[in-house]
Amino acid sequence: MSGFFSDIMSDMKGMEQNLLGPDYLYWKRILKPSDMGMSDDGNFGALANDISGLINYVEVLVSGKGGSTTGGPLGDKFFLKTGGQCTDVASNKLVDRYIYINNIPSGNIPFISSGLGGTDFTEFEGLIPGTLSDLGKLNPLGLFKSFMMGENPPCMAVTLATVTPVTDANGNDTGQDNDGTDTKFLAVADVKNMDPCTFPSKTNPADPTQTCTETFVNSGCDYDSDSSSSSKQKSKCKYKYSTIPKIKKYRKNKNKSGKMIMQDFSKLPDDLYVKVFYACISVFSLYVLYRFIQRYHKK
Repeated sequence: MSGFFSDIMSDMKGMEQNLLGPDYLYWKRILKPSDMGMSDDGNFGALANDISGLINYVEVLVSGKGGSTTGGPLGDKFFLKTGGQCTDVASNKLVDRYIYINNIPSGNIPFISSGLGGTDFTEFEGLIPGTLSDLGKLNPLGLFKSFMMGENPPCMAVTLATVTPVTDANGNDTGQDNDGTDTKFLAVADVKNMDPCTFPSKTNPADPTQTCTETFVNSGCDYDSDSSSSSKQKSKCKYKYSTIPKIKKYRKNKNKSGKMIMQDFSKLPDDLYVKVFYACISVFSLYVLYRFIQRYHKK
């Protein structure tokens, strides 16, 4: 215990990061209005830049594809040492136990994703969907389950992607990200509860029956889902395909389970939860636009 307090006295910031993870400053990764050419000039060029900037800010909140220095969804992911140990199922030896923290939105929206068989929405990886996803993970049953694992639960080595902030000499976040991979030991029970889309193989190694399912994105052109692959290539439409078994009510084609099929994203709003989600996003976007206009008139 004395060593714990001595570590705090000598390096409080380092001790905090060891217990809670590295500091990740989101605001340093969001473009400033001047970076996107936004200004108060009274000409059409400035107006176009202002509108484009507003769209980029909305994309940061909704899709996570624009308005950021990274060009993608914001957040970090890393392994955090628990201070406990676990039993490696491969060697039957005691090893240091870790947990995996992923703060990057994956498009897994509570209630909606589970209602579609665990489907992740790759076009909703902004800060707002990420917050909704985090709220869905606040399950007290997981806390009770951790107490029932025992002192040294079975664990396995897992290799996952990591995104950590680049720090300066004083340990402060510089606003840049360091992408990489790392291998640590996670409890088998924890691995089973992870999103299969998190793993490089898109399959949960602790439970191979769990596979990644993602919706595709329509780039603005349309064709029948039963058309041949050659006609799809000629149309130059960009689609992401995925295997979505046991969800026949969300497609009209007659493909058998397990084959590569298309899920029409335009039909998803027929679901009540999706409509509610769209409505919340629209109201929030209008509020952001209203606040920008109100601030402009005050100048």
